[in-house]
Amino acid sequence: MLSNFLVDSTVKSEDMIVTRHRHRVLLEECHTHLTNFLDEDLPPDMACEELRSAVKSIAKITGHIDVENVLDVLFRDFCIGK
Repeated sequence: MLSNFLVDSTVKSEDMIVTRHRHRVLLEECHTHLTNFLDEDLPPDMACEELRSAVKSIAKITGHIDVENVLDVLFRDFCIGK
């Protein structure tokens, strides 16, 4: 059902122009994760992880900031508690 929607979509890759290399890379990552998600042999927990990764790729384009990402950067890049 979902795979038919993705295949039968009226928007073709030839119709789109991606002007930023970073966006193209993230869209390709998203496409890979969605393709993996549609694999019928994938266990449910792995399928959920693929879908979550696809959403994260799109969120990086739209500018959605996750609290966990902010904390990761803070603890990785800044000296806290010294």
